[in-house]
Amino acid sequence: MSEPNETIDTDIASDEGVSEEANESIEPTNADSRAGREASAVSDEEIDTLADTAKEVLEEILAFFRLEDYEIDEFEGDEGELILDIAGEDMNRLIGYHGRTAEALQVVAAAIACRRCGVYYPVTIDVAGYKHRRKQKVIDIAQDAAERAISTGREITLKPMNPAERRQVHMALSEVASVTTESEGRGDYRHVVVVPAE
Repeated sequence: MSEPNETIDTDIASDEGVSEEANESIEPTNADSRAGREASAVSDEEIDTLADTAKEVLEEILAFFRLEDYEIDEFEGDEGELILDIAGEDMNRLIGYHGRTAEALQVVAAAIACRRCGVYYPVTIDVAGYKHRRKQKVIDIAQDAAERAISTGREITLKPMNPAERRQVHMALSEVASVTTESEGRGDYRHVVVVPAE
């Protein structure tokens, strides 16, 4: 008879007074934009053009928010993706409840920029470092779950996460020999289970 599962709370909706969401690059979803060249075939010059275009798209969108004091910082992520981080005062409304506004901004801005440039390259839009902080919290939760699975010998069920967060959990624990991870459930209820090795 197997031991009952344990569930870890993954409520990571806020950090230092700012609500949050995960680091996920969005691939354009229509056939025309997919016809662009893949990320591996994109030159440095094209990446620079994409960064400039993404900034222009963001500025067009941000005009609707009537933000006056903000900056868009550009840098390369750990996996080579282009990251544009919007920094300034009163960023909470750009992040939204549990990061939903930030995620919508991510989807729209990245898809438009890639389509305008005719290339696909991973573009992440962040707001006040929100996605970076959230990613670190997800990794911390994954490591805590692994430690509990190992010490108790029981499966640890994490609360539902979006696809990017689940991927972060799988990646964070991929080199921990004492546990394996599995995604279970459907739709909004899909979650990761951390299983101790036999």
